[in-house]
Amino acid sequence: KIRMDGTTLEHNVSYLYSWQREVDTRNVHIGLLCWAGVIFVFMILNNGLLITVVLKHKYLQTPPNIIVLNIAIVDFIQGLFGMPIRESMTYEYDIARGVVLGMVDKKYVCFLRIFFTLLSTGGELFLFATLAIERFVAIVLPFRYDRWMCKRNTILLSLLCWVLVFVITAPAFFVWNRWDVNKQCSVQNTLLNVYNSAVLNPIVYASMALTAGLYGKIFWVAKMKRSQILAQIQAVDHAKAVAYKRSYKILKNVVTILGLFILSWIPLLFVRIVLTRTSLDSGTIFLLMSITYKILLVKSVVNPIIFCKKDRRLRMAVLKLVRLRQQNEEVYFISDGSRSTTTRLSLDDNNGAAGVATRDARDGRGTEVPNSTECSVVKF
Repeated sequence: KIRMDGTTLEHNVSYLYSWQREVDTRNVHIGLLCWAGVIFVFMILNNGLLITVVLKHKYLQTPPNIIVLNIAIVDFIQGLFGMPIRESMTYEYDIARGVVLGMVDKKYVCFLRIFFTLLSTGGELFLFATLAIERFVAIVLPFRYDRWMCKRNTILLSLLCWVLVFVITAPAFFVWNRWDVNKQCSVQNTLLNVYNSAVLNPIVYASMALTAGLYGKIFWVAKMKRSQILAQIQAVDHAKAVAYKRSYKILKNVVTILGLFILSWIPLLFVRIVLTRTSLDSGTIFLLMSITYKILLVKSVVNPIIFCKKDRRLRMAVLKLVRLRQQNEEVYFISDGSRSTTTRLSLDDNNGAAGVATRDARDGRGTEVPNSTECSVVKF
C-alpha cells in the first residue's frame, strides 16, 4: 500500500524499533566492521599459535606460561564466538538498520553476546590479577615460590578464575536483566543498573587495584631489596638464584602486557563512567563504545606477540610450528655485553626440556625443570 505521504507500509513497518530511529552512522560502522574483521583474523591466529605450542611442549608449561595460556584461551574464545555474534548484531543495528540476520530480536543471542563480553573482560581481569600474584611470590617471596606457585597450584588458581566468571555472570541471565527488543543489546542496556553498579564495577576496580598494588610492591622490593634477597638465595642454592634473576626478565614482559591492558581499558571506562552521564544521545554513546571496545580488542592481538617476543623458548616453538625454523635444530644468538656467543639447541619433542637444561648449564645459568607437577615442601 502507498500512503498519502508517499511512504509504503513496508517502509513504515521497518521502523518498529526505537534503535532504528537513532542517528545514522552506518558509514563509520562499516569501517569499524572491516577493522573488526582484521582483529578477528589475527586474534584467532596469534592466540591459536600460542595455545598450540604451550599445550604441545611440556617444557613450556611453567607457572607464568600456564596463566598466559589461559589468557590466550579467553581471547581465542572471544574471537571465535563473541566477535561474530557482536558484529552480526552491529550489522543489523547500525548498518542494515533492520532485522536481516535474525540476531537482534532474540533474547538468547543478546545474552550470549553479553556472556562473551563479560568472559573476555572479567576473565582477563582475574587472570591478570593471578599473574600479578604469581610474580609477587616469585620476586617478594622467592623461598616460598616452589611451594605456593607450583604447576598444580597455578592450574587451580586459573580454574578458580574461570569459575568466578561463570558465578558472576550466571545471575545476570536469570534474574538481573531487562532485555527489550526495542533497545540495543549491551551490558549497559540489558543488565540491571544495580548489577552494573554493585557487582561489575566494583569487580573491575578491585581487580585493577589489586593488580596495581601487587606490582607496586614488586617494584619497591626490586628497587630496595633485590640485592639482599639475591644474596640470601645465592647462599642457599645457586640454581634458585639464577631462577630469581630470570624472574625479573619475565617481570618486564608482564609489565609491558599489563601497561597495554590498562591503557586499552581507559577509553572504554571513560565512555561508560563519564560520557554516559552527559547529554550525548544514545546513538553517539553506542558508537563511542563500539570504537573503544575495538581498541580494547587490539590487546588480544598484541598480547601473544609480546609474550613470544620476550620469551625465547616460546618464540622458537612458534617459529618451528609455522615451519620458519629447522625441524630438529635451532640457532640462538645471545648477546652478553661486548661479546656474542652462539649455541645450538635441539628442539624436537622428545628432548626439548633436556636441551633447554643443557644449554642453560653450558651458559652458566643453572637448570630448570618447569614441568613438574609436584609442589615442593622444602623449607629454607
